[in-house]
Amino acid sequence: MSDARGVTTYANPAAEAMLGYAVADLVGRDQPAIIHHSRADGTRFPEVECPHYIAREAGVSSHLATDVFWHADGTPITVTQLNC
Repeated sequence: MSDARGVTTYANPAAEAMLGYAVADLVGRDQPAIIHHSRADGTRFPEVECPHYIAREAGVSSHLATDVFWHADGTPITVTQLNC
């Protein structure tokens, strides 16, 4: 979970297992920079093009059928049915 600035405010043990980061390494840090920094093909994209960023800035929720988060070891994790 992140706040309106994209800073991680909460992470649970399932997030640790899925992402490969300890909760302490996530909380208080910029979530997009850690786990949502690139497209599925690995190319970086500007934060202003990030669906999560756009939803936060507009103050509306958004639904994505699929997206990619990035594991601590650098491998992509396909995420489906994501609400932000």
